[in-house]
Amino acid sequence: MMNEGNEINEHKAVPREQTHGPARLIHIMIPVFCFLVTTVFLASALNPFLPVKTFLLQLTVVGGLLVWAYEALLEGRLRVVRTPVDIFLIIFLLWIGITGLYAANRPLWLEQLTLQLCGAALFYFIVFYFRDSLAVEKLIFYMLIPVFVVGALAIFDLKAMSFFPWDLLLVNNHYSVFKLLGVDGTVPGTWDGNFDGRVSASFGNPVYLAGWVVLMLPAAWSVYKSSESPVRRTVSLAAVVVLLFLLIVTFTRSAWGSALISLAVYRLLTRRRRHSRCAEPSRQLGTVVIVIALIFFALMFAKKGVFNPNFSIAGRLSSIVKTGDESQLQRALIWKTTWETIKDNPLKGVGLGNYQVFHPWYQTQFFKDGFWREYVSFPERVHNEYMELTAETGVPGLILYIALIAAIIRTGFKALSSEGRRGELATGILSGFVALLLYALFQFPMHIVPVHSYFWIMAGALVVLGHGDSLCPSLIVIRTPGRSREKVIAMVTFTVMFLLCAWSLFTPTLGHISFFRGIRAENTDDINRAARLMENGIASNPGSREMYIRYGAKLNAFADSTQGTWERKMLLEKARNMSIQGMKYHPYEERLYLNAGAASISLGEPEKARLMLEYATVLNPSDPVAIYNLGIAYYMMSMYNNAKYIYGKSIETGTVVPGAYLNLGRVHSALGEHKEALEAYRKALEEQGVSGDVYYSMGLSYSAMGNREEAVSCYRKALAADPDNMDALGNLGIEKLESGDYDGALRDLGKVLGSRPDSGIAMYHIGRAYYRMGNMNAAETWLKNAAVELPGHEGINKLLNSIVRKGISE
Repeated sequence: MMNEGNEINEHKAVPREQTHGPARLIHIMIPVFCFLVTTVFLASALNPFLPVKTFLLQLTVVGGLLVWAYEALLEGRLRVVRTPVDIFLIIFLLWIGITGLYAANRPLWLEQLTLQLCGAALFYFIVFYFRDSLAVEKLIFYMLIPVFVVGALAIFDLKAMSFFPWDLLLVNNHYSVFKLLGVDGTVPGTWDGNFDGRVSASFGNPVYLAGWVVLMLPAAWSVYKSSESPVRRTVSLAAVVVLLFLLIVTFTRSAWGSALISLAVYRLLTRRRRHSRCAEPSRQLGTVVIVIALIFFALMFAKKGVFNPNFSIAGRLSSIVKTGDESQLQRALIWKTTWETIKDNPLKGVGLGNYQVFHPWYQTQFFKDGFWREYVSFPERVHNEYMELTAETGVPGLILYIALIAAIIRTGFKALSSEGRRGELATGILSGFVALLLYALFQFPMHIVPVHSYFWIMAGALVVLGHGDSLCPSLIVIRTPGRSREKVIAMVTFTVMFLLCAWSLFTPTLGHISFFRGIRAENTDDINRAARLMENGIASNPGSREMYIRYGAKLNAFADSTQGTWERKMLLEKARNMSIQGMKYHPYEERLYLNAGAASISLGEPEKARLMLEYATVLNPSDPVAIYNLGIAYYMMSMYNNAKYIYGKSIETGTVVPGAYLNLGRVHSALGEHKEALEAYRKALEEQGVSGDVYYSMGLSYSAMGNREEAVSCYRKALAADPDNMDALGNLGIEKLESGDYDGALRDLGKVLGSRPDSGIAMYHIGRAYYRMGNMNAAETWLKNAAVELPGHEGINKLLNSIVRKGISE
């Protein structure tokens, strides 16, 4: 017996009760979450479909935990429930948590660990608060409501129209949530035409959407077959039709195959059940509707045409057996790279979420293979959940995950022998699981927040169906029930806690929004603000590879268009330093080394640039831009033979970077190979058309070869292309001086001084012109001015001494 006022650790098994207040709140919260995580879209991030959806998942979990704690506090009893899955889930979570001890990128590890923990929390919410098959049926029914919104968005998408009403609610002409948060309040850019004929809708990628479809399709059909409610039957049948439409228009071949196999599994599981209701006329009508819908959709998209000019069912099916299919070969290379990762780290892996960190390193060996080099990529995901999990958490991690999934499925099999709703729903969920697990062999659905969330909700529902009354919660009595005043205090306290958590969890999303605003900036007058916005994004998402890469590239581009020397230097230093910071989290990301090297070149630090760029070319020897910049670093260090070799390699990649032939010509010229230089310059003209820089460089080579006529012609062509090219004008003046046209030389060199008042070279040659004209006073004046700008210049000193000697002799 309980003594009032004393804490007691007394465990009691309690029977199932009527849905009480907190349970009703969870019953509302989970369907609302499913609707939002599926339909909310905010294209204000590098990955516009992750931050907001992750925030919704985390906030839902926090809300559910606070509801559970609030209930325990007021009742004085802690409700806990045990399932046959517990031990497998706990060990799996512990193992993947341990991988954070050696993960190179801790933020990525934490991000993926949080995703798994949130999935586990959703699982227990369902097991704890949805107590019977009727509650499960209602839950799945409400989870089908987003299908119709996504279907509508899909139609807009196929018509090349981006329409996302949630964006307009958050950011519009009258009110902007983000403006209040200190972020620019203009309407963000949308996901527009990125898949060119394949539906993406609010999921953002056809393969993301397809994973959700294959999971929900059998479940929707099971609700239609099991429900006694005419409304639920009608809506679920309509959902099946929309899901079939979505499945087809994603044009995802692996999803088609997975769905077909799940259909066969559904039939097998139905036959196993002794009490099937498939033969009822009301259910037969649904079969007829589905067959008609499939035929209609198949005819719509059988060939390219009015409904879809870019994709067709026939074309996608034929590509399966096409040996040279680019996407298949690219995926095959990703799997080969992942296998190399697994072989090197078979027991502990590289750390949860860290596959993308190590992929570039293990990919380097395939650059040596002429065949596979064409299919190199830098993915974040493996396109095979099981291989990725093995690479990140080792073989033990894969075994633990398979054991966990097997434990969940085993509980579902216990419900198959049940008649009516319980068995039918279990059949649908199990078939959806089979489809999703097969689909995971070719894609990464468990990394997609909506799919991941739906999976764990369905897993909880399956456990409820399989174990029924045996999942009654136990009570741990901890205190006397709360009074009315305590309820008010608790409600206010927990509400404040929820709001504080919401703000904290929304920080990464705000960071993505802030970064996206900065990266979209085009006005160079507000460079500092754009840089600050991007830095805010990186600070709240320190493990993001793309943010570091895009930040460096953007600031390098800004620096190129900046006139102020100090501001330009500041931007370049920021680009270099942030790229180096990114290497801490992504030590094998070639583009970070490229950005840092390019910034160091512009800062006049060729030695630092060389070290960065040499490593970049090790990680990606096919990147013509990295090779090109390495050639510049060698040139700046006067390592001309190295530069010549590197520029040759850059051109051999097949992607000629603008300026590659020009720089190659300059290297030849520096080596005294003027004929080879002229050939490179001619190719540069073929590649980039008329160019003042190219003609100027050609003029220099002709001058060095003593071909004054061709040199003058080239300098004039350079000035015709670029009248402000003072180098070409100055050299033209020098050629006129050498040919005896002193007046023309003085005129051209005078224009150079007008543009560059401190040009000692121009002053020197003006002095030479006056010297040859016999005007020694003017020559002496100009040569002395030149000596101030060019102290120790041998030619100036020689002429001045000559003038002095002439004066003495006279």
